[in-house]
Amino acid sequence: TGRRVIPLGSVPLAQTPYKNWFDLSQCDSIHLVNLVHIALTFVLVSCQQNRIHAYLSTLPPSPNYKLPSSPYFKQSLCPHYLKEVEIYGLLTIMSSTLPGVSMSPMPSWTINWTMLCGTMFVGANLFITAQGTKQWYIRRFGQTAINGKAAMGWPSISLWALAISRLVAFILPR
Repeated sequence: TGRRVIPLGSVPLAQTPYKNWFDLSQCDSIHLVNLVHIALTFVLVSCQQNRIHAYLSTLPPSPNYKLPSSPYFKQSLCPHYLKEVEIYGLLTIMSSTLPGVSMSPMPSWTINWTMLCGTMFVGANLFITAQGTKQWYIRRFGQTAINGKAAMGWPSISLWALAISRLVAFILPR
């Protein structure tokens, strides 16, 4: 039987002709390690974002609001925004196809453009919002209180490692 390509979103996944769309039996070790790394990084980043939100909920309300002092806020004023963008980036990677692993009903070597565009929108939106938050912190607490802190910060080391492992998986021959 020939392989039919069905546009994403037109048919529920359960009705696609790909019965074993998440079959790891055909996965070689480098791609399996990459897949596990993506899943573990997603859990880690989600837990970090949850801890940041839990900390923010303990701060006093507006008149008595104080500058966050959690370790997550040492270099960044809005680390929870960065974690949100990281989560969207990981969802984009997970919804795209790894070489040799059918993680979605799309053909190999594809990018989920809908998720990528969504990630870019969320990133741009939260970056602009973080700049406004930084200006509010400057007005509220003064420039000296936030010196050296970025509005959103940089992605975590685990995401850099994930990006490198994705690149290696892309380059290595099967």
